Amino acid sequence: MTDLGRWFPTARNHRVWEDEDLFHSVVRKGCWPLSPYATWVLFYLTSAGKHLQERSALALLADTFQRFKQTQIPQQEDWSISAVDLWSADLEKDLSISEETGQQGSITLAYANVIARHGNRLSNNQKRLLQAIVLSSKLGLVVSGKDDAITALGILSSVSFRQTEAEIKILQEDYNVIEWDDAFKAFDILGDAVPRTQFLSLIRQRVSSAYDEHGKGVLFASKASAWCELLADLDCDFAEENKIFTREWRYTAITSNLDFLSQQIKMAVDRWTAAIAVDQHRGTIIYTYVEPNRVKEEVASYTKSLLRKVSKEINLSALPILVVLLHDESAILGQSLAEYAVLEEINETEKSQFGHLVGAHQEKLMKSIRGAVDALIKKREYITALNKNMGVQRLSRVGTGLFEKIYKRPITFPFDGFNTARGNAANTCYELTLELMHGKLDYNGITAKPIEVKNRATKVLRDTWGIFNQNGTISRRPALPVIRFLTEKWDDTLSTNHKLPLSEAIKAICQPPFGANIASAGLFLGVFMAPRYDKLVVMKNGIQIGTAQWLQENIFIRKYLNISALQNVDLLLLEEASSEWETLLDEWEQSEDYLSRINYLNRSVKLKQRTPIPPLLVYREESLREKGLEANTTVKSLEKKRDEAWKKIEKSQRFFDCSLVLWAASMLKEELDKMINEQPLWTDGQIEEIEKDYISARQFTVQLFPDWLTLQTPASDSPSAIGDFKHKMIRVFGKSLKIYRT
Repeated sequence: MTDLGRWFPTARNHRVWEDEDLFHSVVRKGCWPLSPYATWVLFYLTSAGKHLQERSALALLADTFQRFKQTQIPQQEDWSISAVDLWSADLEKDLSISEETGQQGSITLAYANVIARHGNRLSNNQKRLLQAIVLSSKLGLVVSGKDDAITALGILSSVSFRQTEAEIKILQEDYNVIEWDDAFKAFDILGDAVPRTQFLSLIRQRVSSAYDEHGKGVLFASKASAWCELLADLDCDFAEENKIFTREWRYTAITSNLDFLSQQIKMAVDRWTAAIAVDQHRGTIIYTYVEPNRVKEEVASYTKSLLRKVSKEINLSALPILVVLLHDESAILGQSLAEYAVLEEINETEKSQFGHLVGAHQEKLMKSIRGAVDALIKKREYITALNKNMGVQRLSRVGTGLFEKIYKRPITFPFDGFNTARGNAANTCYELTLELMHGKLDYNGITAKPIEVKNRATKVLRDTWGIFNQNGTISRRPALPVIRFLTEKWDDTLSTNHKLPLSEAIKAICQPPFGANIASAGLFLGVFMAPRYDKLVVMKNGIQIGTAQWLQENIFIRKYLNISALQNVDLLLLEEASSEWETLLDEWEQSEDYLSRINYLNRSVKLKQRTPIPPLLVYREESLREKGLEANTTVKSLEKKRDEAWKKIEKSQRFFDCSLVLWAASMLKEELDKMINEQPLWTDGQIEEIEKDYISARQFTVQLFPDWLTLQTPASDSPSAIGDFKHKMIRVFGKSLKIYRT
C-alpha cells in the first residue's frame, strides 16, 4: 500500500487507497484475485476517461478472467492477477486510438512498432516489461530513480527484480528499444523508424548551428511566454489588503533578455504613466534571461542601476517594476528552448520521417522548460529600484511589498461589481459621481436608491470614506484619513493659487502615494465638489463658466472621467465667510479625541474674533462648542488628579510614608483604566503619560515598603486597637497593593 501511494500519487486522493483498513478489506480481499496494482489500473483507466475507447473496465476484466479460467492456483504462493495480466489486444487498441486522437503521448504506438519489428525475438518477460512500461506511463508512475523504476516494473509484470534488471538491460542495450530518461525518471520506448538517439543528435546539431548563447536569450524574450505558463501576469494581495475591489493591482508579465532590458523598462514606465483605468495593471514584472557566462553580481548591479535611473527621472524612489533574473547557469533552459524552436520549424517530410518522436520530444521539452523556469524563479533573484532587497519571499509577496513601498497611502475603494471595466459598477459609480458634482446627493438620497446602488454607496461613501455629516449632508472633511488629507490639500491649493487645475489634480492622486484609478478619482472629485458646489465656478481655456454648464459638456467617456476633457480646466472658489466656518465645523465634527475638540474650540474662538458665525451654522457651532467645553473640563480634571497624585508621592518620600504612595498609585491606576476604556477620546500620548506616572508610583512603593512595613504596629495592646490595625493593613493597604497584580 505504501509503495502504491508513492509510485502513483493520485491514489492518495481516494480514501480507499489511503485508509489501511479500507484498503485491506476492499482492495486486497474484496478485489482478489486481482492484485492491488491490477485493481488500480482498472480504476485509473476508467476514472481518467481518456484511455478506454470502445469497452468498459468490466469488459476488460471479463476478458482477463476468460484467459485465466483454466489456471490452477498454487497452494503455497500468494498468487494474484498482475497489472500486466490485464493487457490484451483490445486494451492495446484502445490505448492506441487515444494516442492517435492526440491524447496521452505516443508510447503505445511505439510499443506496437517494437513488437512489429522485434516481436518474434522477444521473450515473454521482455514483452511483459514493455507492456508494464506502457501502463506505468499511462498511470503516471513517479519514482526516485532507475532502480526504483525497475522495482515498480517488476511488480507490475510479476517478474523478479533480478530478472527484470537483466531483461531491461537486454531491451536497452541489445535491442535499443527502450531508454532511461533521467530528467523525467522514466523509461521510454523507442519504436520509431529512426532511432531516438539519431533523432536527438540531428536536433542538437541544428541547435548548435542556429542558436548560440545570445540567440537563446533572444529566443526566450520572443517565445518563452507562449511556451511556459509560469511566465504569466503576477497577482498579489495589495488590493485585498487595502480593500480595493478594482483590478489594476497586478503586474503585467514581459519576457526579455539583457539586450532588451533597458528598452522593456522604458516601455514599462510608459505603461505605468498612462495606467489610470480600473483594469490597467499598475506593475510590470520582467522575466529576464541571463546567459550562463554572465557574472551574477554584475547583472544584478546593472539591472538595479537601470531601474533607479528611470525612477529618478520622474522624481520617485522606485516604480512598480519587478525584474526576475533567470540565470541559466546550467544552460538547460536555453537548450530546451532552442530544441523546441527547432522542432517547430521542421517540415512535413521530416515529421513523417521522425514519426511520433517529434510530438513526444516536444512534450518532454515543454516539461523541461517549465521545470527549468520554475527552478530559476525559486532562486528568487528579484531586482527593484528600492535600496533594500525584498528578502527571501514568495514572488506574489514581493509584488505586494513593492506596491506597499511605493503606494504608502492608497485610496480604499471597496466598490464591488468591477469585474469588467464596462460592468454595472461603472454605471453606479458614474451615477453617484455625477450627482455629487451637481451637489444633489446626500444620505437621504442614497437611502432612496435601488438596493444595489444603495449598498454600494453606503459601503464606500458612508462606511469607508465617511463623507456624511451627522445631518446627512456631505462633509468638507471626510473621516477616512487619506480622503480627508486630499480635501485639505486641494483646499490649500485653491487658497494659495486661487485655482485648482483639474487635469493635474486628478493625475496626481492617481500617482504615488495614493494610486487612485479613474473611477475612484472621479468619485473623489464629486465628494470634493458637493459641499462646495454653490461656491465653485469653472475656468475653461481662460473663460469663466458656471459649474452646471461645465457639467453638461462631455467630461465623461464610457462612464469615466475624460482626462483629455479636463485639460485647461480650473476650479475656482468664490470666497465667502461661511466657507471658512463650514470647513472648521466639518473638521470639528470629525474629531474623536478630547485634545482635538479643545483645539477646534480654540480655533473657533479666534475665528469668531475675525468673522461672525453665519446664522445657518449657529446651531452646529453651539453643539460642537458644548462638546469642546466638556472635553476641556475632563482634561483639566485629569490634570488635577495627576497633580494630587504627585503631591502624595512627594510627601511620601519626605515622611517615608508608603500609604500615601499606595493611595497615589490607586488614583493613577483608576484613571489609566478609565482612559483605556474610553479610547479614542484619549490619545496614545495622554495614556502613555499617565502610565509612566503609574509606573513611577509602583517603583517608589517598592523602595519604601520594606522599611515602612517594619514600623507598623498597633496603637496599643487592646483588642480594639489590634482590630483597627488588622483592618488598616489588610483591608486598606492590602487592597491598594492588589493593583500591582493587574
